[in-house]
Amino acid sequence: MQIEVVESVTKTIGSLALAYPYLRRLGVAEIIDALTTKGKERHVSTGQVIEILVLNRLSLRPTPISKIDAWAQTQAVEEVYSLAANALKVERRFRMVKQPPIQVRPVWLHQPQCIESLVFVVMVALFVFTLIEREARRVVKESGQVFTGLRPEGRDKLPVTAGRLFEAFAPLSLVKQRMRVAGEVIDMLTPATLSPIQAQVLDRLGLMKPVSYLQPTITPHPT
Repeated sequence: MQIEVVESVTKTIGSLALAYPYLRRLGVAEIIDALTTKGKERHVSTGQVIEILVLNRLSLRPTPISKIDAWAQTQAVEEVYSLAANALKVERRFRMVKQPPIQVRPVWLHQPQCIESLVFVVMVALFVFTLIEREARRVVKESGQVFTGLRPEGRDKLPVTAGRLFEAFAPLSLVKQRMRVAGEVIDMLTPATLSPIQAQVLDRLGLMKPVSYLQPTITPHPT
């Protein structure tokens, strides 16, 4: 059987592996969608956009809102939120972030509503960041066991920080390949294997692993 790799793209999962399970626990997107009247009919709901903005804030290299669509294309955003390949483009580069109820403009924030919206996104991100650190320290205190391998040079006994946890997940990625198999074009999604420290953190915090929402899949490519 002849197999030809037509295209191969690597996307970053990174800190999303830590933050996304907490956003699901908190039901951020659902709460926002229940409180808003606009955006529900779109390919990406208002609540999902807020979650994506929060994930951007929690990444090791957050980007300006004006470039959020470009950032999302390099991350596992489409795969995590089960979006169509062109869903973010359909939204005309996240134009909804400039409209009610979000109303965040990318460069200058002149209107009080814009400032309030940006502060809200940052506050949600800070809450998730702090919650992760608090939960990790609670786990260490209650078990009496540190996260082995979290810090270099045997410094694992130092207090756990969310920043160090996020850094541990920075290398995590997935590979999307478009292949031609016996004349049929298919798309294949393969998440990377978790490292020992990544698996340890998710297990001890009781968080779902990326494989549960990024299942390895093989699907026919739409033609």
